[in-house]
Amino acid sequence: MKQVDDPIRCHACGQTYTVRQLLAAAYRCLPGLYVTQCHTPCCAITEELFLRDGQVSRGYLYAAGAPHFAAMEEYAAPGLAVKYGPDDLFITWNEWTHNVPIE
Repeated sequence: MKQVDDPIRCHACGQTYTVRQLLAAAYRCLPGLYVTQCHTPCCAITEELFLRDGQVSRGYLYAAGAPHFAAMEEYAAPGLAVKYGPDDLFITWNEWTHNVPIE
């Protein structure tokens, strides 16, 4: 399993970023699927993540009758805590917190 600070190469511009940087740029969580959408820090392309306590899956959405999330890469995220509220996703990672609207 990969680690959250392992470099990811952007397929659009070739720069690198990390899952930790993606989480900081999360802007929306999709209801029902609970997939978190983030902008890449280099060129603002949308990336899709599925979050669980201590783990992040990076992948994409597809529709096969109904929308599904396909995980492509798994990342260990020790200390990551995820709580889904009625209107927001609450992400806590050690001292860092971030609220993402569910819309």
